[in-house]
Amino acid sequence: MTVPDQPDQRGAGTLPLSLHQAENLPPGFARSTNVPIIAARFGAGLRPDRLIRAFEAVAARHEALRLRLVPGGEELRQLIADTGPVVEEVPLPGSPTDAELAAEMEQVLGRRAELAVDGPTVARLYRLGNGEFAALFAVTHVAADGWSVGVLARDIAQLYLGNPLPDVEPGYYRRYVREQHDLGPALTDRQAEFFRASLAGVPAAPLRRDLPVEPAAAYRSVRRPLPTDDAAAVYRLAQRLRTTPAKLLMAATFLALKDYLGQDAFAVLDVSAARSREQVDWAGLLSKGVPVPVRAPDGLAVGEFVAGVHRHSLRGLSMLAGPYSLRRVLTLLHEGGQAPAADALYRRLWTAEVPDAHSVMFNCLTIAPPSQAPFGAEVEYRPLYPAEPLAPEKNRISDLDVLPLIDGVSISLGITAHPAVHGDADVERVLSAIQGVLTGWAHGWDGDRRSGG
Repeated sequence: MTVPDQPDQRGAGTLPLSLHQAENLPPGFARSTNVPIIAARFGAGLRPDRLIRAFEAVAARHEALRLRLVPGGEELRQLIADTGPVVEEVPLPGSPTDAELAAEMEQVLGRRAELAVDGPTVARLYRLGNGEFAALFAVTHVAADGWSVGVLARDIAQLYLGNPLPDVEPGYYRRYVREQHDLGPALTDRQAEFFRASLAGVPAAPLRRDLPVEPAAAYRSVRRPLPTDDAAAVYRLAQRLRTTPAKLLMAATFLALKDYLGQDAFAVLDVSAARSREQVDWAGLLSKGVPVPVRAPDGLAVGEFVAGVHRHSLRGLSMLAGPYSLRRVLTLLHEGGQAPAADALYRRLWTAEVPDAHSVMFNCLTIAPPSQAPFGAEVEYRPLYPAEPLAPEKNRISDLDVLPLIDGVSISLGITAHPAVHGDADVERVLSAIQGVLTGWAHGWDGDRRSGG
């Protein structure tokens, strides 16, 4: 990232980047990806000044939403601005369609913010010529993630309605960053031992098709909701097995990938959020990618496999405290030379080598069910779905993302894939395989059944 000429600000009240801002993913990705918080059309009943105040109050509540990235010697540092973002009001003549509004928002999201000056938020209120409104509130990934934006959207709606929010401890973000900085440069012995043992010998998955040198302008994305009775059956099975729907989705994904990748051992990067749903001091505490080994030999009982996925996931989450970062784990395994899958992921994310193995990401997001009228019964509210801009660095991070969404009592399956590596038929194949495994378990569970070839 290029920043304007400014004095070196190692002092002057600046903070280092948090461990996860600096080391969890290639740096350019987090600083060039804008994630929508609210992208919606509102009827004429909206009180726009109240919506603006609600957004500004949420931005004032969290220091991470007011950060600036400034020069600080050899690395960037962050400075917390005293004032929050200003909502830009934009008139749009006539009555633009939802598609036209989404296209306008996509252009705004695609502009790479200058984080030394602008901060990490995007805030626009559109006044439409027909008396209606639209709003785009977004945040750069360096300050929030998919979990965070769901909480942000909820908080904006609650403040719009005049409802109080839980108190946030003052200075929690600064304390979090400093505590991380004081953890030192290395994993603990316990963390190192866990990842060495769990990923030892796990092979890389060779690319089905070469990854082009030129980054893809867009990934192929498909989402498919599960029928209501299937989703209900998944919930019942999770309760019966004393696990969670997310863990069942993870296990079903792993078996589907076994068939697709053509090998029974590989690794997946799990970036599901590891925070409490009720946590309020979350902004800036980014999700932590965890390399997860998959071992599913033919003949393994599916009950044993699902239980193993559950146990290993919980053990992996227990390793995220302290000086954990994805880069530290992958560097350790790369230097050890005994974990081919982790070594391939290290070379893909942090070297200029041409990738020769798949990088598969699993990110299951669990959110509270949305209100049908989040801004009150008198305000017509219609979400829009602008395509999020694709940072060039994404091409190296992963070529296949599995993105389940658990939304209250509903479940949907999502796939995002590099179009040159995974064709339309490939995406449908993986999606259908995950759905088939999951619903087959949900309606006819037999833990003693053996996994096939």
